[in-house]
Amino acid sequence: KRLKENSLKLIKQVDPVDLRILLSATHAVFASFQAFWNQVRTTIQYGRDHVEKENVQRYMEYGLETNFWIKFRPYLQCRSTRRIGPEIGGAKSWCNSEYFQRAEPHHFFSGGSGFDYVYESIIYTWIPNARIVTADCFMNREEVARSTGWKEDKFVFKERCLTGDVRGDVPKGLEDKFVTFTQLLNECKRKYGIDSFNAVKVNIEASEYGMFGHVFHENRSDSLLKGTSHIHLEHHRMGMQRFGKSWASLLWSELLWATFLSGGFHPVSTEKWHDSTACQDVEFVNQTWYLEAEVSAVRDVMEFSGAIPFSRFSEDIAQFECGEECQGFARTVSESRK
Repeated sequence: KRLKENSLKLIKQVDPVDLRILLSATHAVFASFQAFWNQVRTTIQYGRDHVEKENVQRYMEYGLETNFWIKFRPYLQCRSTRRIGPEIGGAKSWCNSEYFQRAEPHHFFSGGSGFDYVYESIIYTWIPNARIVTADCFMNREEVARSTGWKEDKFVFKERCLTGDVRGDVPKGLEDKFVTFTQLLNECKRKYGIDSFNAVKVNIEASEYGMFGHVFHENRSDSLLKGTSHIHLEHHRMGMQRFGKSWASLLWSELLWATFLSGGFHPVSTEKWHDSTACQDVEFVNQTWYLEAEVSAVRDVMEFSGAIPFSRFSEDIAQFECGEECQGFARTVSESRK
């Protein structure tokens, strides 16, 4: 319904010569819904066999991990997708990045950090006047300030973690630091005058289920994501590594993606971490923004400034001082790997 209404509005606004482009893009969005739901129907019928060990012989041509992750793929393609950032670590794919940049984006949100500010560094290199809000309740604001050196007029750090409406699913002792996206955005509006984000990046170790369950419930996204065109999600499966390859985890992931599509955000690119079975990067874009960007990609192709020089994103773009908490975190990760 939302797609139909917005498409009809755009049809009345576009130049007649651009109408075929708009109708083609609209058809692609409808096809995205259809392709996803076709995959879901197949998964409901056969998915348990695809990922459970007792059926290895039947479905081992590609392997059980592939059987799981192949379902979570792009269902919509952009005319232009550019991976912006260093070759290794922190880079994100951006659908129709020229159109995004021409709109002069200003506010960005980064959920989860873990002493890694590569995403923020990339945004500042690409969009120098950006203001970024980063939230992570497992880090100390003073240490973050010392590590980055960024001032609050450009970088706001909140000792907050994101969750949904269901309580009792957060670490004990940190209940007062977990908030919904509504609460976080209200605080940003009250203190900093930020009432929306042009792009949202989330890496919150499977808390994305609760967070976006809250965001998309009863059309909350109409206000919470009113200015958001891109969502970069680190999609974790429930159970994370070897415990995540299960029928229940598969269904949770299908529900997560269905929630995004029902809210009008479509997956346009994925990047799987092959040395980890726990997660992958996914780029979702707002379907109405996608229609506008696709028309612009053809209509304004001669006006685009061209590719961003790769040299601007060196491999050491974000080398920060590692304080006491950062060093402790590194030791924990090292012990976990052992």
